[in-house]
Amino acid sequence: MTRQFSPNWVAKAGDSGDAIARLVRAEPVDGRPAMHPMLAVLLPIGGRGSEVQAIRLSRHNLTAGAEAMRVGCDIAPDDRTLSLLPLDRAHGLAMLGSHLLAGATLVLDPRDPTDPALWASARKLGVTGVAGDAESFDRLVEVDLAAQAPASLRRLIHADGHLPPERAARYATLARSRGWRFPVLYGRNEASGPMACLPLHHPDTDLETIGCPLPGGHLTLRDDAGQSVQGTDLVGELLYHGPGVLMGHATRREDLALPPQEPVLPTGDLARRLPSGSYRLVGHLGRTVRIVGRMIDLAGVEDRLARAGISAVVTGNDDQIFILVGPDAEGASIVSLLSEELGLPPARIAILCLSNAPRLATGEVDHQRLRLDFQERRPPAPMPHPDRHTPIRDIFVYMFGDAAQNDSASFRSLGGHSFLHATMAKALEERLGQLPDGWEATSIAALARRAEDAAVPALASPPLILSNLDTLRGIACLLVVAFHVVGLNSDTGMKLPMDSPWHGVVDSIRFIRMPLFTAMAGYLYALKPYLDLPRPTFIRRKSRGLLIPAFFVGAVMWAIRAKMHIDQPSLLLALLVGSLHLWYLNALFVVFVVIALAERRGPMPLTLAAAMAVLGVGLVLPARTAEWLVIPNVLYLLPYFLLGMYLKRLPELLYNPLTVRAGAVISLAMLGLELYWRTGTAPVPSFEPFLTLIAGFAVVPPLLYYVPKVPLLAALKPYSMTIYLWHPLANGAVRAILQRLDIGLGATFVLCMIGAVLLPILLHKVVQKMPLISLPVIGR
Repeated sequence: MTRQFSPNWVAKAGDSGDAIARLVRAEPVDGRPAMHPMLAVLLPIGGRGSEVQAIRLSRHNLTAGAEAMRVGCDIAPDDRTLSLLPLDRAHGLAMLGSHLLAGATLVLDPRDPTDPALWASARKLGVTGVAGDAESFDRLVEVDLAAQAPASLRRLIHADGHLPPERAARYATLARSRGWRFPVLYGRNEASGPMACLPLHHPDTDLETIGCPLPGGHLTLRDDAGQSVQGTDLVGELLYHGPGVLMGHATRREDLALPPQEPVLPTGDLARRLPSGSYRLVGHLGRTVRIVGRMIDLAGVEDRLARAGISAVVTGNDDQIFILVGPDAEGASIVSLLSEELGLPPARIAILCLSNAPRLATGEVDHQRLRLDFQERRPPAPMPHPDRHTPIRDIFVYMFGDAAQNDSASFRSLGGHSFLHATMAKALEERLGQLPDGWEATSIAALARRAEDAAVPALASPPLILSNLDTLRGIACLLVVAFHVVGLNSDTGMKLPMDSPWHGVVDSIRFIRMPLFTAMAGYLYALKPYLDLPRPTFIRRKSRGLLIPAFFVGAVMWAIRAKMHIDQPSLLLALLVGSLHLWYLNALFVVFVVIALAERRGPMPLTLAAAMAVLGVGLVLPARTAEWLVIPNVLYLLPYFLLGMYLKRLPELLYNPLTVRAGAVISLAMLGLELYWRTGTAPVPSFEPFLTLIAGFAVVPPLLYYVPKVPLLAALKPYSMTIYLWHPLANGAVRAILQRLDIGLGATFVLCMIGAVLLPILLHKVVQKMPLISLPVIGR
């Protein structure tokens, strides 16, 4: 580019990551016209041989692209977006410009999207959006985005063309389950950024369209004769009209003086306009194909082969490039040359040796007939979607063709080059989980053995996110409420005798109630561990969210009980250990402190976690009756918290059939025994507490795996803390009113449950608007 365009300045990245500007020349370039005054940026988009082709963008183009990006992504001043987009492409520049226009923050990080450090930094910075292109979204497939994404995230952005429907559906499901916005932007470098937007966070969005044009520009269709295509369901070439359309192309210094071209951009895509006003792509115009995300100019491929002394006819589709050569041509060397230059797997390049190409009556090559001939003789190798079950050989055969049938071959011996390295590494990581050192020289057979050794029997492939987490938290919350509605004993709640079936039922499910609540806390901690925060900051946040509201509600309840002359410990002791249901919040805070200390240098080893769990079970059994001591409560919760942590960190535990099915059998058996003991005539045996602890471990995996998402229960998530804090008082208020009415036990239970849930929700909605009291009252 320096030779072609004779710049005065060259800016490049220095060792520290800063841009370093180097003066190339201070004087005007003799004999060459000055640059056009509107020209702002040259972006290289390709070329042939040593000649670079660039697009000329004006300041007006850059502003229009930035505004289109701002509108399409709904960028606001409080946004902080992690951009995985390259800044030497228009969509990367438009993303930067959109944030400058909005007064928002853009986070640039050169690390790979699969690097955990990238996501640790994103969580620390509290990013609200992640923007990527086709390549970065391909890499994001390897990331458990639901787990790695910051809690602050509210927007996922695909800013580089049309997203394939199957990939779109996957991310759309994730975005909707997490409440994220997910705009997919269709654009071109030549348009300075996005041209249309598809809001995939809307449930009724057609995944196979590119959406509707963004404000400031519009799309039209034209037929082969250059005439405008009107109406719907007719196919034509897609044209973009708008202020973002480039000034023109450039291959030499003189081109920089040219005036702007007409602001109309032929995209080369064939599309159909739908009645909704959106557009659906149906193919490409002319001799271009898009293979594995790369736009390939078939005429350019012919020219490249011609410069190498190879006479060839090139055609293709979105699966393969078809190359017709003479009988004496070296097909293997052609495939190797083009695979490296185009960055395509060799299996995507098909060679056919014939003396003559099929031709039309005009004498021109019949490219359509040639494509059909190739497809009949050489059907494209299907791309395996790598997962934990894909044979290693299938991945190699896709990349390298029949040569990979030799099990002693390796990536290196098959001629793997730098363009294929990342694609191959990504596919093998999907299969192996972690790549061994020196995998490039490791034989296919050795990698296959490693895959067999690492295989874990699974019930199903893990979803992007456990979308039922909020549902399970709602279930646990309702189980706690139900327990207190019925009552701890015959003097509380509905004041029923202890041999009442009501007590029998709620006591029979106690092995579900607190274990599930605590395991959910551990699972959610593993989604966003404290490791990114200074330890004092983490503990301070937990004390604000747990202890302050627990102390406040505890003091209120202590005062009410004192007014009613109910026997109770001193206020200090009640606050320290947590009276009634508040013991859980105090003990959970101590659990968080223990975990923070254990993970002060990184994630806790599984062996340490197992030892802590065994210690907790061993110590809590003889001391579980000492309800007013905080240490037994901590030891009781700690094993279940660790269980939730490691069900997230080791998903093979959750997706192992032995874990889930055995857990379901044990849980059902325990439920049957509890109902038999507590509602029948048989006495509760002395070893029942031990069985309860074990069943508490067993019940969590099947609940996580089998329970579907229930929107009504999931809707309790924002209010779960408030419900837990205030449901005993709300229940007491409702029960005091119902005592004056002559209604049955069933109606009393239902109405108390409704009141114990709805009254705290109403309190939450009122108090959340009062920042001075919201922290002690609702924990926020």
